[in-house]
Amino acid sequence: MESNFDDPDERLLTEYYGPPQERERKLLAYLADLVERLTEPGLRAMLTTLSGQKDRLLCMKFLAEKDIAGAPLDQLLDPFVPCGLELNIVSQDGSDYIVDVGAGWQTVGDGGRFVLRKDVEEFIVVEGPETWIA
Repeated sequence: MESNFDDPDERLLTEYYGPPQERERKLLAYLADLVERLTEPGLRAMLTTLSGQKDRLLCMKFLAEKDIAGAPLDQLLDPFVPCGLELNIVSQDGSDYIVDVGAGWQTVGDGGRFVLRKDVEEFIVVEGPETWIA
């Protein structure tokens, strides 16, 4: 994979996150970390719950339009592309998770912080979102 420095977005992506090969490595490590913390079914359950917030956040509307159960994880989450969705687990206390989720590029985007509770194999929204819009 080669960088196209004629593309202004590619120049910025390379500046922010490194060349395409490095971004791919970072994405795989990012996804592996989430799967290690939640398991893949757990991560997909969390994303399904968050996608239910589609009336409150544009980034969740876009997520709700995807096949969360069947799409490869790198098609659901990719913070290293413009407007790619990013999910960060801020903290975990027992079955409660504080998560930040959002998508944006340069000066446009939205996201929020949620408190989610794991209930067997699904998550429920306990609080949130505290939203941000750019």
